[in-house]
Amino acid sequence: MNENVKTYLRIAGGFIVVAILVYAVWFLFRSDVSDHGTTANDVTEQLDTVDSEQRAAQNSLESVQSGLDDSQRTVDKLDESTRNAQSAADGISESNTNIANAVNDAKTANSSSAAIIADSERRIADCQSIIQDVRKTAGTVTENH
Repeated sequence: MNENVKTYLRIAGGFIVVAILVYAVWFLFRSDVSDHGTTANDVTEQLDTVDSEQRAAQNSLESVQSGLDDSQRTVDKLDESTRNAQSAADGISESNTNIANAVNDAKTANSSSAAIIADSERRIADCQSIIQDVRKTAGTVTENH
């Protein structure tokens, strides 16, 4: 081959290589790079949407956690109230037992008092009978003298 033809081929090959490099650079750095019908801007918007949705999901999780914490505090307060109510119920039960014992003691004292009153009434009747006998006897003794 002729030297001129080789030179022209080298120059043409160089232009072809430069043209391929320019095309590759243009293809890689263009603003409307397409991937399955979507542009880089669409992908960026989708990533922004995903990021926003992740933040919303995180906020929802934090809200749920806050609600669970509030619920736990409520359960703890209910548990404390239940213990206090049980303590009060135990105190009422103890008071009822004490009242029942006091009523039984009063009934026993009442029965004893009734027995003492009956005995006292019997003794009074005996004393009155003795006094009447003494008066009769004293009246007879005074008449005989």
